[in-house]
Amino acid sequence: IVAYYLLVDGDLIFNKLLLILPTEKRVLAKKVITHIDKVLSRYIISQLLLSLIIGILTTIALFILNVKFAILLGIFNGILNIVPYFGPIIGGIPAVFIALMESPNKALLTLLIVFIIQQIEGNILSPKITGDSTNMHPIMIIILLLIGDKLGGFIGMIIIVPIGVIIKVIYEDINDYLF
Repeated sequence: IVAYYLLVDGDLIFNKLLLILPTEKRVLAKKVITHIDKVLSRYIISQLLLSLIIGILTTIALFILNVKFAILLGIFNGILNIVPYFGPIIGGIPAVFIALMESPNKALLTLLIVFIIQQIEGNILSPKITGDSTNMHPIMIIILLLIGDKLGGFIGMIIIVPIGVIIKVIYEDINDYLF
């Protein structure tokens, strides 16, 4: 319910909150918050794009291997890919089990293919797409994910990149304002 009202009256609430600040700082605050909103929107879209790519690649691979329910398993894997670290593992397990019902060889091939897809996504696609969407270098994204894992585990990995993006945007905008 609160989320609904924030979405409906977001601009009104935003403008009212700006009144708290001194007049000369309102323009900068509005610029920084708008910039954060744009970058975080691009980040969310990039995560959805990654999930779509993984879902499609998984579906194609499962079709090639002739695994039953390939489309459903691909969609399931793509959706769970949104969750870093554990999502791809949980998303691949049903495909391996369904392939195991047909033959152990098919299950091993399915496990190998799902593993390869997740390695490509986690080590190549995700840092590149996320880095491009947030204007951060892919190595910085990997470092942030490692820091997030050490500081907060699973939850830390989910929230560290958006936090890093917010800090970067605030730093850049204030730096532009001051210099």
